[in-house]
Amino acid sequence: ARQAVPLPDDLPDEQAASFFVNPASAIVMTRHVLRIPRGAWLLQTAAGSMLGRMVIRLGKKHGFHTVNLVRRRDQVDELKALGADEVLVLGEDAIPQRVRQLSKDGVPFALDCVGGEMGSEAVKCLGPGGRLLLYGTLSGEPISFDPRILMVGGKRIEGFWLSEWAQSQGALTMLSLFSQITSLLREGVVTTQPGTAFPLDRVAEAVA
Repeated sequence: ARQAVPLPDDLPDEQAASFFVNPASAIVMTRHVLRIPRGAWLLQTAAGSMLGRMVIRLGKKHGFHTVNLVRRRDQVDELKALGADEVLVLGEDAIPQRVRQLSKDGVPFALDCVGGEMGSEAVKCLGPGGRLLLYGTLSGEPISFDPRILMVGGKRIEGFWLSEWAQSQGALTMLSLFSQITSLLREGVVTTQPGTAFPLDRVAEAVA
């Protein structure tokens, strides 16, 4: 019962069902952990995901810039229409070079949920004092990079796991977070695009 979150009636059930993990992760990583200031640059991988789209909209709302890495060229215009400042395609664009053109010495903040080649490219894009949060392993592959990338400029790679972060917070912080999520859902900032809706008597079809 202590983990139940009462939600207002005006939030659609589809948004209530996805209330916590993605919206909370996007908000906590950008606003609570990294505390990205206005005008700063953030690079993220898997930018076409639901969470990636939330981060783009959060950047537009709070005034930070986003460089977004994707695997498919057809996502570029769609993400720019959401408010992405730049969208780069893995394997087609010279990612570290382009990032340095945008942010001078590299980005101060980055998010990676992929690992593998894309995560490795994200590490190369860090600027002096840069911080990269790892929050997923979609590729199932390790990140590889020259250790000197971190040695020079005081850069850091850190892990982030939402449930562990939440367990370390007090009740007031969590209530404030729930209030933030509710407000941002109403504004359309951290909404999730639902897929096909199925009635309960078609649950087997839905799972298939």
